[in-house]
Amino acid sequence: MKKHVLLLTSIAALISGCATPVANFETLSQTATRDAALADDSALELLQRSEALAVDAKQKKLSYFAPAHAETAQYWLDKSQALSAKGKPSGEVKSAAMTSIRTWEAGLQARENALKTLKPAFDHQQVLREIHANDYYPEDNRQLNERLTQLIRMLEADKQQEANKEQRSLLADMHDLEVRVVEFVQLQAIKDDLAKLKTENADELSPISWQTAQSALKQAQALIAKTPRATGAIAKATEGAKRAAAHARVIADLTQEILAAKDADAEALALRMERWLYQISVALKHDDIRYLSMPEQAKRYAAAVEELQR
Repeated sequence: MKKHVLLLTSIAALISGCATPVANFETLSQTATRDAALADDSALELLQRSEALAVDAKQKKLSYFAPAHAETAQYWLDKSQALSAKGKPSGEVKSAAMTSIRTWEAGLQARENALKTLKPAFDHQQVLREIHANDYYPEDNRQLNERLTQLIRMLEADKQQEANKEQRSLLADMHDLEVRVVEFVQLQAIKDDLAKLKTENADELSPISWQTAQSALKQAQALIAKTPRATGAIAKATEGAKRAAAHARVIADLTQEILAAKDADAEALALRMERWLYQISVALKHDDIRYLSMPEQAKRYAAAVEELQR
């Protein structure tokens, strides 16, 4: 038996070049050899058990959750099948088959540990899928997925504490990506509009409306950064920022028109503004009060509207 255990360990070392070595494989192989010697199952029955576990492992994507275990277990399953086909002694076949069985079982346990330990990261990964993070920031999303894969490898190698520490860092970066995606989807058009306004010197020509739009944008950004999944509140904040940006555009355009007007155009511009108020007067069937100041006209029209609403 000792000679066989040494053989198992040597072969495990040879195949480890294809994947990370299975943690504590020497102990696992010794236990498998002992269990095989004590098992009442025939070599064929052990082979069938290993084959059934191989099917289960494939369905549960063990090659992703515990690749070293999956590769090593498959190696020993193939070897036990080959030994059986060559008519080798039952003891050799049973030992190889049991080694495969115990490795499959250890791998499935490693998978369960990964799913439990890394549940926060897997849940956040699903959120990133749902918001199509890969469409907006493919390289960042790829790197996060790769880091999650590395955490799985750490757990398979029994590096539990290290994996826990790295998961905290990963979750922070996943949150950052989620925020960037939501902000891009919700606010990028608004940011583009404000950037264009700035190139037109709106921040200098109409500073009040410009700052109002900037404040609305920052409020929406702060909300998304804090709670990127608060869809209702984000939609409301986004609408507020959108309206503020649109208002800034209206004021900036009018300001530029006023500043660009020549002396001969000034009266025409004033009359056009008066006409806007007069259209409200006509709709209200109000007396002609154009002889009053525009602020007074607006005040009286507002009072007339309130009266209609009562």
